[in-house]
Amino acid sequence: MQTLQWHPIAEVLKIVYQEQNILEFFDNDEKYLKHAFSVTEKLWTGQFNRVDDLKIVMISESPLFGNLENYIYNADTPPSAFFHFNDLEVFLHTGQTIEKPEEAYKQKQIMLDLFCKNGFLILDIFPFALNPKHTKLNYRNMSSDLYLQLLETTTKHYLMPKLELCLNKVNKDIFFLYRYKRLFDKTENHFEKILDRLLCKSKKYKIDAINSTNMSLDRKKLKKILDNMPNNKTANYFSKFIYGEFGLAKTYWLFGVLARLVAFIIIAQAEEHSTKGIITTTYVVYAITWLVAMFNAARLYKGSKIWTVLAFFMIFVWLFDIFLLALVANDFLTD
Repeated sequence: MQTLQWHPIAEVLKIVYQEQNILEFFDNDEKYLKHAFSVTEKLWTGQFNRVDDLKIVMISESPLFGNLENYIYNADTPPSAFFHFNDLEVFLHTGQTIEKPEEAYKQKQIMLDLFCKNGFLILDIFPFALNPKHTKLNYRNMSSDLYLQLLETTTKHYLMPKLELCLNKVNKDIFFLYRYKRLFDKTENHFEKILDRLLCKSKKYKIDAINSTNMSLDRKKLKKILDNMPNNKTANYFSKFIYGEFGLAKTYWLFGVLARLVAFIIIAQAEEHSTKGIITTTYVVYAITWLVAMFNAARLYKGSKIWTVLAFFMIFVWLFDIFLLALVANDFLTD
């Protein structure tokens, strides 16, 4: 894995400082920026290496960093408004919860683990952690022209190598999400132009922004994107089933009663006892899985309590029935 070099990036910034007539501040600012770059690159690379199948890249401007070294991948700093701990619910199934530890480093560890598990990576488009308290330049008060100039002149030595690394971890499709729409607007499709140059025809990408009206992360939108990722659809269907997310009625009548009826018809049509035994055993395994789905569906049900009570009662009835079927399957196989 190629290590990004600070010197060519710093030279680009020095030219900008000179053009802006603030060159006297460069040496002092560079010390801070070089340290921030070194720390964040090491942390980003460590997180990147943990991701096997990259699915979503969330695009950010740059870390605020500062004296506390605030950065999404710094486990010693608490989660921020950029990605709250509660935003992690997008990676959970319906009914699942996650306990929030008091210690910031434990919160971050849970966050970073879930990012890796879901192929989720944050990518800054700038190598400079500009901060009003530490640098003469900052992204908020620079002109649109200077903003684009800085982006374009650092792309060769920073953004392009980063994107090449990311695309090497993509099997087929990838989603790029701007954390803030203002960032999408300010970059004027520069990011997309770089992607078009780098991507081969066999790989496709989509781009969107996921901030809600109050600048918080749009959880519903991100959750929908995660669920609809091509590689996740089959797994998500099974997850929805096992966690009871199809609803109590559908889980009972479609996946329970109808599935049982179909299984019994197939068993009745089988001629050899060994075949009947294999089919019955397969159904028993499925039925046990279905009982878990029924339990979760009943637990999630928000309607009349009587249906929840009846559902739990039927679970016990079917549990006994499945036990009897297991005995029947054994008889078929040993006959």
